[in-house]
Order: sequence, then C-alpha cells, then structure tokens
Amino acid sequence: MDGAIRVSRDPVEAIARTLLYEGYLLYPYGPSSLKNRYPWAPGGLYPEVWCDGGADSWWMRAEGLVRGNPTTRLEVSVRFLRRVARSLGALSPPLRHLPAIGEPAFRLVESIAVGSERLHAWEEGVEQAIPLPETSIGELEAAPVRVEIRCQAERTLEPIREPDGSIPAIVLREARALEGSIDASVVRLREDLFRWSVRVENRTPYDVVRNGSHRQESREAGLRAFCSAHAVVRVHGGELVSLLEPPDAEQAAVATCENVGVFPVLVGEPGRCDRMLCSPVLLYDYPRIAPESAGDLFDATEIDEILTLRIRALTEEEKREMTSADPRARAILDRAEALTDSELLALHGADRAAPAGPRARRAVRRDGVTLLAGDRVRLLPEHGGDVFDLALRGRTAVIESIEEDFDDRTFVVVTVDDDPGRDLGSEGKPGHRFFFRPEEVEPLETEMAR
Repeated sequence: MDGAIRVSRDPVEAIARTLLYEGYLLYPYGPSSLKNRYPWAPGGLYPEVWCDGGADSWWMRAEGLVRGNPTTRLEVSVRFLRRVARSLGALSPPLRHLPAIGEPAFRLVESIAVGSERLHAWEEGVEQAIPLPETSIGELEAAPVRVEIRCQAERTLEPIREPDGSIPAIVLREARALEGSIDASVVRLREDLFRWSVRVENRTPYDVVRNGSHRQESREAGLRAFCSAHAVVRVHGGELVSLLEPPDAEQAAVATCENVGVFPVLVGEPGRCDRMLCSPVLLYDYPRIAPESAGDLFDATEIDEILTLRIRALTEEEKREMTSADPRARAILDRAEALTDSELLALHGADRAAPAGPRARRAVRRDGVTLLAGDRVRLLPEHGGDVFDLALRGRTAVIESIEEDFDDRTFVVVTVDDDPGRDLGSEGKPGHRFFFRPEEVEPLETEMAR
C-alpha cells in the first residue's frame, strides 16, 4: 500500500483529499487507541440492510444550480475510501517460501515482532474514484445517467521476512465486495437555469447477523461501507451558483435544492464558478488549507501546532507503535520530527484580514426597513431574557453582520456603542459581540423619522 501523503498544489484536490482521510487515523495514531481500533469518518454510506432503523445512512444526494444552456457539460466524480482488513498470521514453523498454490496454515495474532519492528492488525484505506461520463445538460435533462459501483472481493497474502530470509508470518488483506450506484440528472428551471442532482447509494448485499457484539457488527458493516463519500461537480461552458451566497435572482431556485448527507460549496480560486465539492462536512465557499500546514494529520478540525508538538513528545515506545500501524502514520511522524524551528513557529498562527469590499449582501427586513452590516440600531430585547438583555436594553449599537444558525434562524450581530471593548468585537473577538433577533433591534433612521 502506498503510504505517502501526496500534497497537491490544486486547492480542489487538496480539500477533497483532506475530506477523504478525515478521521482515518487519530492522535496518538496507534492501534492501542480505542478510537483507532473502531474508526469513524463523516460521510460513510453503509449497506442499506444495515441502516434499517438505525442512525447510519446508505445514500446521499447533492443538488445545485448551473447557469448555462443545453450544450453546457457536466463532469461528476464520486470518491470514497474502501476499508481493507489487514490481519496477521503466525507460521509455525517458519517457511522459506510460500506455497505456489493455496495458503499455508497460520494462526491469527493481533501483533507480531519481526526483526526490530512490531506489526499490528489494522484496517487500511484504499482510495476509490468513480467518474461519470462527461454529459451535456440537455442529455441529462432528457435521460438521467446511472453508473454502477462494483468492487470485487479480494484476498491477498504477503510474506513477512526475517533478516535471514525466513517467513515467520504473513499479512492477510481482505476486502469485502461492494455494490452501489451513482445517478445524475438535470431539471430545467428556466431558459438559462438548471438544477443538477447526484445521488449515491450503497446497495451492497449483507447478511446482517445481530448475535455478536455491536462493535464487531459495526466493523463488519464498515468493511462494506463507502467511507468519507463525497462528489466533485465540474461544469464546462456554464457557471455553478453558490448555495450560500446566491444572487437575488436565484434565491428562490436555491430553496428548491435538497441536499442530504452532503452540501455543495464552490471550490478553486475565489471568484471561479466552475467546480463544486459536495462535502459531508459543512464548509464555506472556496475553502483552503492553511499554507503553514506541513501535511495532513487526518483531523482538519484540530490545530496543526498542538498535534505536531504532541507527536514530537510521544515516548519512543509510542512512536514505535505509531509506525507499526500504517505507512501514513509513519509519514506523519517523520514529517513532525523533521520540522525546523522556523517551520514550527509558522504553525503558531497567522492573522489574515478579510479582503475589503462592499457591505454584506445578506439583509433582513423589519417593518419594511432593510438592515445591513454597518447600520446603527437601538437594542430592544424582548422581556424574559437574561441579564445582558436587561443591561443592553435601550443602548445604541452598530450591526457587524447578519448571520444564520443551522436551524436557519436569522440573527443581527452588533457591537454596542459605549462598550469599552467594542474594538475587540469589531475584530470578531468573543465577549463583545451580541446576537439579537431582527425584531429586537430598531433602526435609528426609523426612530428619527418618527
């Protein structure tokens, strides 16, 4: 298995690979850690029969908008990790050669020492990419396209040799068969606007036997899962529409898009609208990997500096265990220990000011008045709130932004005029920014007009 961590200069490929390996292997990156023995990754699609009545999902759907015409072409690629069980078999006595036909008799073990190294049983991840044929919008509108996902079961043996050439053990790799499908379709919404849809299903046959431990059952289901499943959509001769910041003319159409298990965001160079990443993790348009990051740590929600310092502080025994698990873990350790002092300091953080530009386009209306970032308001929180509501009632403030939470509720974020720490709130620091519902603020222009 290729254990190298490939770093792509393409920002789309970099983000997609980060998603693919999110949660694949976690600190302290060793097999003795419970979270590594029973891995979990966002975006897993499990066999349909396993998901019956449970919390796991067996399908996902991504939908978005494209401006174009019937000759505009769509390119779709679905990617996921296939889990492969890596077992260790001890041979007694050791062999000089593996048999040409069949398998030698072996005894399964959790770990085995060979030479100066110790190997552990593990689950490896093998990348899978299934492209759909590039198709015009007109063709997809007339007839949806289906591509079948079929991965054959595999079983391979690899000898483990001592320095003298003898074979005391073997590595047994087993991959379960996978079956599923990818469906792509297009619906015309107006002359120049279309809604595209991509649906991925895991229809792997699986005879669920629920008489063992839940962890063992989950492991067997995981070996038949599409792990970290996501899709990349690319358009040629058209323009994809942001679902987070759509133009006013497309807001109603965006509301018709139904995304389940993933959410599409624009990716690539900011301002380009030709590619979308349908991500199982909530992202913003044009996400980026911090340039200071030296490589993937398989947990993009963590801080590189903290993890790197913790890795460098591992004991020698912990480092040996880390390198015994997976070639990718070995690469992480090598990279962490090779960082120079200046590279370590670069991980400490950077201040990236938001680019200057017009005020936020998002707005809410109260009594027919549009509220925008930069407007001045009087705070009138409803009765029954907390002590801050009592203290801030009647104060004047400036709207810093208009934001929505995951339940699609709109909030006006303000800094208070007479707050000594108002400058900290304007910089986005916590403790000096206050959230109110639109009906709890009164535009000062309206008040003066009265």
